[in-house]
Amino acid sequence: MVEINIYTTENISSEIYAKIFFQLIQEIGIEFQKIALYEPINKEFSMEKAIEMWTLAEPGCYDFELDEMVGTAGGMLGKGKGISLMVNWWENPKEKTVNYLVIGFSNKVFLKYKDKIVVVFQKLVSEFNAIYGYISDEGIINRQHITGAIDNRIPGIFEYNHFGKLFVDCIG
Repeated sequence: MVEINIYTTENISSEIYAKIFFQLIQEIGIEFQKIALYEPINKEFSMEKAIEMWTLAEPGCYDFELDEMVGTAGGMLGKGKGISLMVNWWENPKEKTVNYLVIGFSNKVFLKYKDKIVVVFQKLVSEFNAIYGYISDEGIINRQHITGAIDNRIPGIFEYNHFGKLFVDCIG
């Protein structure tokens, strides 16, 4: 499995981001067949339904200081022949949060569409104003894993990397 991971502090909950993502994937020639808000992934894919799921806002995350749910959160899952998707976002009224999407490709699909997938990666990091992103083989990702989150560590250095302004300013 080859993964694209993209991290951003943009509020990606809007229809605009969903349309950008799904249109770019369609341009490769790959299709999602099933989508869902959670497992099992069993709803038939349609662009309209996928956008609706992507943008569906539910109560956000628990804030221990306030002892209440804060903001809104959402996400969805998708799968097709040789492709998978997980997107998660949280809109916190108190601070910017890190939102992300993970797109998985079977090795066969990645090798068949590699050049197009790399172009889609470049477009996504630009459109989503990514703070960090990469494309890599699942095994390499697992070997480089260290404890922590994107706000206190870089997941690794891979064959394809994107370092946004936030990381460049921090690293120098």
